[in-house]
Amino acid sequence: METFGTLFSGLGLFIIGVRFLSLNLKRFTGQQFKSLMKRMTRTRFVSAVIGFMSGSFTQSGNASVFITTSLQTAGLISVQRSLTIVNWANIGTAVLIFLVSINLKLFALYLLGIIGLMYYLQMDKKHRFHVSTQVLLGLALLFLGVHFMKAAAKELETFNWVREFIQLSSENYLMLIFTGALLTFIIQSSSAVTVIAISLSTAGLFQAEQTFVIVAGTSLGSAANIILLSGSLTGTSKQLSMYQAIFKVSGTMFAILLFLLMQLLKQQTALQPYSMPLTLGQQAAFLYLFMVATPTFFMTFLQKPVIRLLNKMSPPTQSEMLSKPIFIFERALDDTETALDLVNKEQIRLLSFLSFYLTQISSEKLDNQLSEIIVYHDGFQKVYYETEIFLNELSKKPDSLALHEKVLFYQNTLQSISMLENSLYDLVQIVETTYEKVHSLNYTSNLIESLRAITDTAIQGIESNELTDLEITRQLTAEKGDLLNRIRAQHLSTDLAMDLEMKQLSYTMTIQFERIIWQIRSLNQLRMNAIV
Repeated sequence: METFGTLFSGLGLFIIGVRFLSLNLKRFTGQQFKSLMKRMTRTRFVSAVIGFMSGSFTQSGNASVFITTSLQTAGLISVQRSLTIVNWANIGTAVLIFLVSINLKLFALYLLGIIGLMYYLQMDKKHRFHVSTQVLLGLALLFLGVHFMKAAAKELETFNWVREFIQLSSENYLMLIFTGALLTFIIQSSSAVTVIAISLSTAGLFQAEQTFVIVAGTSLGSAANIILLSGSLTGTSKQLSMYQAIFKVSGTMFAILLFLLMQLLKQQTALQPYSMPLTLGQQAAFLYLFMVATPTFFMTFLQKPVIRLLNKMSPPTQSEMLSKPIFIFERALDDTETALDLVNKEQIRLLSFLSFYLTQISSEKLDNQLSEIIVYHDGFQKVYYETEIFLNELSKKPDSLALHEKVLFYQNTLQSISMLENSLYDLVQIVETTYEKVHSLNYTSNLIESLRAITDTAIQGIESNELTDLEITRQLTAEKGDLLNRIRAQHLSTDLAMDLEMKQLSYTMTIQFERIIWQIRSLNQLRMNAIV
């Protein structure tokens, strides 16, 4: 039971480590860190080196997939470079077969000690070290989990039922493939199972052919593992996992083709393909290397069609599409005027989010899709942050006062749009808890419809950037505080049936309405001043 407890705890630590990495690597979105990662993975060679080292250290191609997925979904590396890293991470796992043992436990323990010291010094509470501490903790737990699974794997060969099961299946190649797949699925490491197969073969339980078939089956178990562990992923974050599954299955297919070729050679010639000047362990190691190197070779040349296939199998989710800028990109920084035009388009796109908010909470919308509004809100925040970083970088480029003033104008516009979005989202939160009550009052329902019309008009004016259109918005948002107060007072006094909660709701809606109208007026005036 202790062996299986070690396996189970190792799997738990592995999953916790992956979750820590996924959550915290997304926070590494500072421009300096992004630039560093992009520079490091700019060439295929450096990406391959990073992938090889990742596979060598974790001894798990699947672990490297999850680490790379975290970096990709955080926007730190491209899909093409991610595939290169995954390819060479799988090759890196062959290091275990050739070197047999890597003391991941010692590395993980020292890393945990360093993290404990960082916590003792309260470095985790400091903004600049908080995310780094969490990422290191995730890595340490992941490494420790892999070690636990490997340690338990070494003990499996001492179980009599394991030996008996292997002996019963030794004459059935399909059963041997299933054995290799099942052990890999349990242990979470195809390289570790290969080491076990070599150990059992050395003990005389298997012949060379049987060892090769078990090693071939390990990739199927690894593919099943990655599919299971990535079950909760969606969109592009699932693409690397699917790629890894395809990679592993193709590795098994190539290994089986090689095995059949060797069997055919053995039958038709006097040569004994298994009688090589290599030990059985070395032969199994080279077979494992063949299983990961051959898919890497073919996948590298078929990268573009593979990416298209992955996009069809797991297309980007709505949340991913909303959270990524459409117009701005890093290379646009080289041409300031073009970059400013792209920023303007991105800001108009952000304004369209606000119109969607009001459409969803209008009385016409019978099915109130507030969960969808939250997706838009999260997407807005991410695009806003990316645009803010882009403008900050752009502010370092201008060499003239006029150009600098334009950048400042777009920075002020972005801030105004952000404040307007926050106010509208607050309005959404009010409606979320009192949807039926809001639309049972003609007064508050009319406020929402009026706000929707004014917002749409303002967006159209900003998009056209024509003074006449902006003037319409200015007139619609002109100061009408006294009039609105009289209407509100008359409504509250005449509707005697309205309880205190409904009156409070009506008052809150009015205050929020006035705040949003003022923000629209300020944003509109900012655009008018730029034209004049």
